[in-house]
Amino acid sequence: MSQWTELFSAWKRLAAEAQLPYALVGNALRSQLAHREPLSFLSRLEVAIPAERLRQLIPMAAPMPVRLKDASKAVFILVPDMLQEADDRRPHTCDGKPAAKAGVDACAVVGPVGRVLLHDLAIDLYAYDVDSDGNVVWRGENLVRMRVPDDSFSPFHTCSFLNSLAWCPRDSRNVEMMTSTREATERHCVEGKWVTQA
Repeated sequence: MSQWTELFSAWKRLAAEAQLPYALVGNALRSQLAHREPLSFLSRLEVAIPAERLRQLIPMAAPMPVRLKDASKAVFILVPDMLQEADDRRPHTCDGKPAAKAGVDACAVVGPVGRVLLHDLAIDLYAYDVDSDGNVVWRGENLVRMRVPDDSFSPFHTCSFLNSLAWCPRDSRNVEMMTSTREATERHCVEGKWVTQA
């Protein structure tokens, strides 16, 4: 079994145990549409989960500190500030201490609300809501605001990923096109910092 298959199987077990709906988004959705498996250069995949269901994941998460180096199976973590707005979250290290910046270790993230980790691979969990205009919104990589019409996003449908069934947005190609364009144009790096394009 490949590491990706093992990691994705761990995520699917966790989602099933929590009776948590999810949809592949970002790199995971691009990979599913292109090859039905992760693109070779990827180390992270993304899934979107409903924000109102976050609290039920708390008892399932590994307590901090987490020792990933010694982990022989997938480890599920939640960002300590996960219930706050993405802009207000502070990254925390796997030791459970506040980090100076995101990315200092595998646990120090602010965009995702949680991660399932195995070796150098991760599945990032992004929390989505439906806004007053009927659009599904979440903060993606580098805190880019993703927004797609709900009728393109749900209801989810089954799709094939890593030789197993997964859940994809209703109109996967439209969601992938809208979010990949947004990731590429809304935020860009200036002198080492991500800024929103005017």
